[in-house]
Amino acid sequence: MALLTFGVFAPFISAPVVGSLTYFQNGKGDGTIILVLAAVAAGMIFAGGTRWLILPGLASLALLSYVYVTFQTKMSEIRAELASQDLGIFSGLGQMMVQSVQLQWGFGLLVMGALLVTSAGVIAPRDEQTAARGRPA
Repeated sequence: MALLTFGVFAPFISAPVVGSLTYFQNGKGDGTIILVLAAVAAGMIFAGGTRWLILPGLASLALLSYVYVTFQTKMSEIRAELASQDLGIFSGLGQMMVQSVQLQWGFGLLVMGALLVTSAGVIAPRDEQTAARGRPA
């Protein structure tokens, strides 16, 4: 949950001229959705419903998967568009700029956070059942 929260504010994409952008800065509200999912996970932990952590974890993974696929698709489209146009001496500069747009370590933090929240939800039912069996009647 902490990785999800921190990852939203960590460098997510680096681009020439613009620099690094965080997931919260992208302007689409995706960072806010991840923060809400992290808050929901925190509420579930404090309420004792850890088996339900799988829901915000899977929702986070689904959103991050969508963002990754969309990012790769857009970059492929831009590369194809640049390759199809004759920009003369600026062609190499355009290719270099497109190649320098990359996902940063913040994306990895978000994925790791989502995987940890999901795995906590998967593991929790077994732990709760074991704890319930171990209690004296």
